[in-house]
Amino acid sequence: MNNPKADFKIKKIEEEIILPYNIKYQKIKGATKTNYEGTVAGNKMGEANISNDMIDASKYYSQNIVALTIPHNLDLKFKQVFKNKNSAWEREHLDILAQEYEQETGEEVMAIINDDFFDIYRIFPFPGQPDGLVIQNQNNYKTKSYGNHMSGNLGVDLNNNFVSFSLEESDNLFKKLPKIDILSPNRIKSFVINSINKKTKQGEIALYFGLPGDDQKVNPKEIERRGELYSVNGLILPNGKNDFYGKGKITKSTNNILKEDIFFLDSLSEDFNKSIKEGDLVRVQYNLKEEFKNYYAFFGYKGIVLKNGEFTEMDGNFKIRHPRTIIGIKENKDVVFVVVDGRRPEQGSYGVNGLEMAAIMKNFGCINAYNFDGGGSSALVIKEKNNFILKNRPCEGPRKVINALVVTKKVLK
Repeated sequence: MNNPKADFKIKKIEEEIILPYNIKYQKIKGATKTNYEGTVAGNKMGEANISNDMIDASKYYSQNIVALTIPHNLDLKFKQVFKNKNSAWEREHLDILAQEYEQETGEEVMAIINDDFFDIYRIFPFPGQPDGLVIQNQNNYKTKSYGNHMSGNLGVDLNNNFVSFSLEESDNLFKKLPKIDILSPNRIKSFVINSINKKTKQGEIALYFGLPGDDQKVNPKEIERRGELYSVNGLILPNGKNDFYGKGKITKSTNNILKEDIFFLDSLSEDFNKSIKEGDLVRVQYNLKEEFKNYYAFFGYKGIVLKNGEFTEMDGNFKIRHPRTIIGIKENKDVVFVVVDGRRPEQGSYGVNGLEMAAIMKNFGCINAYNFDGGGSSALVIKEKNNFILKNRPCEGPRKVINALVVTKKVLK
């Protein structure tokens, strides 16, 4: 097709709520029209169809949309949240993720949407993990991009500027060697870790953590200690051979059997051995390079919906109509969350392809927009009268996801 295009119009605003900080929620009955060939609604994986009917280029198809417009305000922050259980990525409903984040941080969550694609079928050696980066509050939980559902990562700096990084650029955000940070009060100090899962040298520190096999299990193995050996129990996220986050209390260890619920530090560094104390809280992670230190959050996306106001490429992810979750940025730095329901033509929810997504985001005044995980994961939850309320109708009912994006405001008093 020489000139594929789409149009979007609003038929009715069925609900509108103004939240604190003038955040505006809207439930919209709309319609899209496209001359791009395809079926009226795609199935779960896009390999078959909910309906065999082909799109009629002269017809508008109804769409059920929920949207959140967030004015640019430095008191508001955008954080990625997830649940960890037994040092593995754990799926959870959005409202629970929001509640647990509030309890953990003391911040108040205004709204939450699903964000990155993830290993939904748990088929990879590091099961369940999100595809993109997971960084918040100076904790770099995941620093490499994996999976087939990746185009790049969005970073958010301290001035709430959203910046897109390609996969190649994302690989160059972090220092090559991890660090161990001693986080105990009045004794905060950092040390470079020189080797990973191999013997340390004089004056250096080695990190040992368990790597799962194809069966997704970590088989216990003995490590050969060369210096002072320390063990750490706590939050342990091995995401790849050179992608690790760990945080917990440290103790000197006589045990040298490496398992999934522990990591070791083998130290031939006199400075480290003198600095560390039993029970100290420590963190091991790959740190951002100095030029990226002002970014407080990163999260992955699949597909650029708008770049400088234009939609550019109709790749495989955008060819079929599906439920969608989209984040858009206006020229004045306002942020727009949009969730489009789909796969339910009988409910007037046909879902949208890439061209239709672009038309919707242009209607909201966005100049840049990015595609998050869609399908059964697409959902928006807002806080109303201290309750978290699901505002759209996911095609499979509320789905547990691995990670989500929250809008938070100032710390609760």
